[in-house]
Amino acid sequence: MRGFAFFDRVSKAFHDYPKASKMLVVVAVSGGGYVAYAEATPEPKLISSAPVIDRVDNKKQKIVVLGTGWAGTSFLRNLKNPNYEVQIISPRNYFAFTPLLPSVTCGTVEARSIVEPIRNIVRKKNVDVQFTEAACLKIDAQNNKIYCHSNLENNLDGQEEFVVDYDYLIIAVGANVNTFNTPGVMENCHFLKEVEDAQKIRRTVIDCFEKASLPTVSDEEKKRILHFAVVGGGPTGVEFAAELHDFVNEDLVKLYPGVKDLVRITILEAGDHILNMFDKRITSFAEEKFQREGIDLKTGSMVVKVTNKEIFTKEMKNGGEVSAMPYGMALWSTGIGTRPFIKDFMTQVGQGNRRALATDEWLRVEGCDKVYAIGDCATINQRKVMEDIAAIFRKADKDNSGTLTIDEYEEVIKDICERYPQVELYLKSKQMKNMVDLLKETTDVSKGNVEFNIEDFKTALSKVDSQMKNLPATAQVAAQQGVYLAKCFNRMEEAEKNPEGPLRFRGEGRHRFRPFRYKHLGQFAPLGGEQTAAQLPGDWVSIGHSSQWLWYSVYASMGVIWTPRREAVGGTWACLGSGGHCGSNCPFGDDAALLSDEYRVRSGFPDEVLERVLGMVESGKDRSSVSLVCKDWYDAERWSRHQVFIGNCYAASPEIVSRRFRNIRSVTLKGKPRFADFNLVPDHWGSDVRPWLEAFAAEYPLLEELRLKRMTVTDESLEMLGVCFGGFKALSLVSCDGFSTDGLAAIATHSKNLIELDIQENQIDEKSGSWLGCFPETFTSLEILNFASLNSDVDFDALERLVKRCISLKVLKVNKNVTLEQLQRLLTNAPQLLELGTGSFAVQEIAACQNSQLLRAFSNCKNLHTLSGLWEATTLYLPVVYPACTTNLTFLNLSYAAALQSWDLAELVAYCPRLRRLWVLDTVEDLGLKAVGSNCPLLEELRVFPSDPDGDGIIRGVTESGFVAVSHDCRKLRYILYFCWQMTNAAVATVAQNCPDITHFRLCIMIPGQPDYMTNEPMDETFGAVAKNCTKLQRLSVSGLLTDRAFEYIGKYAKNLEKLSVAFAGKSDLGMQCVLKGCPKLKKLEIRDCPFGNAAFLSDIEKYESMRSLWMSACNVTINACRLLASQMPRLNVEVMKDEGDDDCVADKVYVYRSVAGPRRDAPPFVLTF
Repeated sequence: MRGFAFFDRVSKAFHDYPKASKMLVVVAVSGGGYVAYAEATPEPKLISSAPVIDRVDNKKQKIVVLGTGWAGTSFLRNLKNPNYEVQIISPRNYFAFTPLLPSVTCGTVEARSIVEPIRNIVRKKNVDVQFTEAACLKIDAQNNKIYCHSNLENNLDGQEEFVVDYDYLIIAVGANVNTFNTPGVMENCHFLKEVEDAQKIRRTVIDCFEKASLPTVSDEEKKRILHFAVVGGGPTGVEFAAELHDFVNEDLVKLYPGVKDLVRITILEAGDHILNMFDKRITSFAEEKFQREGIDLKTGSMVVKVTNKEIFTKEMKNGGEVSAMPYGMALWSTGIGTRPFIKDFMTQVGQGNRRALATDEWLRVEGCDKVYAIGDCATINQRKVMEDIAAIFRKADKDNSGTLTIDEYEEVIKDICERYPQVELYLKSKQMKNMVDLLKETTDVSKGNVEFNIEDFKTALSKVDSQMKNLPATAQVAAQQGVYLAKCFNRMEEAEKNPEGPLRFRGEGRHRFRPFRYKHLGQFAPLGGEQTAAQLPGDWVSIGHSSQWLWYSVYASMGVIWTPRREAVGGTWACLGSGGHCGSNCPFGDDAALLSDEYRVRSGFPDEVLERVLGMVESGKDRSSVSLVCKDWYDAERWSRHQVFIGNCYAASPEIVSRRFRNIRSVTLKGKPRFADFNLVPDHWGSDVRPWLEAFAAEYPLLEELRLKRMTVTDESLEMLGVCFGGFKALSLVSCDGFSTDGLAAIATHSKNLIELDIQENQIDEKSGSWLGCFPETFTSLEILNFASLNSDVDFDALERLVKRCISLKVLKVNKNVTLEQLQRLLTNAPQLLELGTGSFAVQEIAACQNSQLLRAFSNCKNLHTLSGLWEATTLYLPVVYPACTTNLTFLNLSYAAALQSWDLAELVAYCPRLRRLWVLDTVEDLGLKAVGSNCPLLEELRVFPSDPDGDGIIRGVTESGFVAVSHDCRKLRYILYFCWQMTNAAVATVAQNCPDITHFRLCIMIPGQPDYMTNEPMDETFGAVAKNCTKLQRLSVSGLLTDRAFEYIGKYAKNLEKLSVAFAGKSDLGMQCVLKGCPKLKKLEIRDCPFGNAAFLSDIEKYESMRSLWMSACNVTINACRLLASQMPRLNVEVMKDEGDDDCVADKVYVYRSVAGPRRDAPPFVLTF
């Protein structure tokens, strides 16, 4: 069972980290991805006296699913409602991974590797599912019955026909090949819809070469036999032609050298180009590649007749001239047609003139309430807006005045866009934000005070129906429809009571469900020669070998479920470099090799393939995930990783890290808990970087980058860093302590290749500013220099020389001791800057000419996208920065500009239309925030810091008014940090509604235990609204008067929450228990001054192993509880920090974290480790 364990780990890894699956499993669509099944036997005559299959449980409603293709299987996989009895009827008892059928034709992939028994797929579901291998002959929708014919030769009771009744019918039978009634196609051409088709093609290709090798065959006949014709230039035909070309030139020419020069491949396409559904860049590349490789492309050639030896084509470019082309084997891949019993059913329901079953937007067959159709056999008949325009107008006109106001119009906008997808497509094509813009295009309106009539309404919406398009017949569409329909059935009972769909414009109430929406994920087109074209959303096109590796990864990783068959795909591809394709006519059904233990334990990829694919994975979480798949993947990830992030320096040891990863170039290392920033972690707690540097010096001599946060760093450590790592390039120190400017001088002296020196918010002994003069005069490589947080004077002459010679400098952030005159000189030497942190903007005596020079210097910084500093900026000098803000500025940090007032900010942001990040002090007040909302619609991050954290009891700064104002106009806000002295539940609820995409929400009410100052109610509803509306929420900081109800909301709704900070909140242990139980993705939990005790601390201790850390200070946890936790969870480090005079029984400060290194060895006496 080793193979099954292998793929269990794969499945878990990909499900735990969906980003990795998105990298390795991008799309489920290819040329062969049509959902269909081929009926192997002719349709027999229907017998009216056929037996009826009874229900298993009369209390359950019965769902009958016809088909086991992409649509049907996706429905079955996602159906989880046990209140249904499910009967599957299909002539094939397996699911086939159809995108890989072209690879099966030439032996690139074995047929057994792409099929999965349908019973294996559904056997573990809690839904009652039964399968019958049979073909549907007729659907009787009036009596809720279907007539079937057994797919087996002998039935047990001697009858081959039977009847099945249903409550709901899901038609997912795919489609037939569309021959367009061309004579001779069915008799003489091959098709590529089923595994059997691919097997037949493979045998035929080998037979052609064998026939051509016979001594009695003439040269002309050999040329005919070895001429392979592909009719249709779509993805299936192109992929087959590419596979066949590689098969012939890499393998068959070696086996049949006597006929290698006679082989010819021709693609016949009626249109002007092949792959016309792809981007033109892909089409052009494919056509040029095929021409270079000798694949004959005949565009504008329509096949009109096929005999057993010739194909007759009408040449559209030559006036419709008909010509004959001899061939040996022909593949027909020109589209899809309707199955006979589906045609009969369409006639029953009044759809006889259509090419596919018409359904509504909920995939329900028109004219049948209980019948649904998904996949290639159906098409959505999207309703036109103009058909319902009068009903929409009446529904919006609530006061029956005959006119609509903008407010009435906005109330139905969401329902219109949800009900009619063409509206959203039209807005996107016209680059409009919303339907109000659409109305403004045709009507002169201003919000709230203009009314318009139905004619204006019709005019505004008259063109949106032009965006209506039918969905393509692909596996991707079918799979998404199956998933959607299963989710509808899962929620059927709930939706009856609480409809979740749009308004019924022609009736009362709402639709039960939202209509189906297709999301295109992209598509691949393998072009042979280890090259593939990939087209993904967002106009992303990739062509070449890298896309081929991605294609390998996608189809080796995809499948209905993970089994050794997926490994067989990888194993087959792994053989391509040594054995190529299979060039024999051996049978496909032998699974002996598949079942051997030796075969099962292989990863399926050569090392170089794995390392190249894994090299595309940037996320550390995703790399960790894929390394768990098997030993080969573990080793490949080990050797291909060049960066490592360690979120806690005691979660691992330097020795463990250096053994695990062998080629590290960049290390990010964090030390003390975050509450060290609030002086809650005692001095000398630990986190010395020295042991790490000693290990790195021995194991990573080529280390280039080191980024430290909250670590203890000595001058000796910094000198060691500069001396021991000759190629060292980047140092970042954030909130670190223990070093002085002498350490910075050592870095400047010894790091000859330094590119980045970033010093932020450190506790540093500033001896002097002369360290800047330690950079050698020949040193020119610096690109990033940030010493804004230092307070010492600056050796400006050394700084100016450094800036002048480092012509690649992109980031420069100086401290407040740099004057405006000096800043002008620096900018004159570095107009190429992308990020600038200025010095002091306090009132200074500078001449008018210097002011104009400063203005000119900022004007020359045309590429600036980040501006910070501006210490003590005032109205007098602030205008000099305006020219640098207008074009590219996206980040404005004014958190040092304590003198900045609301009018100053209002004038400044008027020059920043592209601003996406803004940090300010609360001195800007509500008026300043309102100006931000009016001028910065693209804003994504807002941080408002307190100018006077201690306060004097007087309410000042920003309030809920400014908060709401900025959220109303900045709907793209993702990150909010907001310090204030008062807040209301209603205001935060409005913010959450205005900005539902918030991922980080940190509200800090400065007075602990402060209620809603308007209602005097707790602030529970504040964070309940954020948790409910902001479904992408990842980080949350709570404050104010909170009861356990707030934490119940968080546990119930914040399912993506990863980090939670709590202070002065809660009423009992229940609050913490709700969070631990209800937030599955929680990684960090920080709690201070809360009433949570042992019961909460020990309520869900297994949860701590999936978290990075837990901090609790000034709570009600005891030392005995900490000992108990440590004894029950030995992989956790439990630390208690004791202050002098603390109660021996009370654990005032508790720090719990995962560690693979065991208890740390450098704990000071005041830290108890368990």
